[in-house]
Amino acid sequence: MFEVGIYEAKAHLAEILRRVEKGESCTITRRGKPVGKVVPVEPDKDAIRAQWDRIIALREKNRKNKNLPSWKELYDLRHEGHKW
Repeated sequence: MFEVGIYEAKAHLAEILRRVEKGESCTITRRGKPVGKVVPVEPDKDAIRAQWDRIIALREKNRKNKNLPSWKELYDLRHEGHKW
């Protein structure tokens, strides 16, 4: 966790958000007293589980047909919905 003053937070918001995206938490202070926190968002575990279920179902379906999806198809499915 790191602390920044309110004016520094305003001036460097993009950098603070990059660090928070990587898992750090930030406390924003005014005159040395905490006034707020910026914390990483929890991953949507239901969406992740649903995506893995789709991947597994696709593999099982194609395994029976001896027509397995390519690694590129699996990779694309794995990263579907990511923000980057």
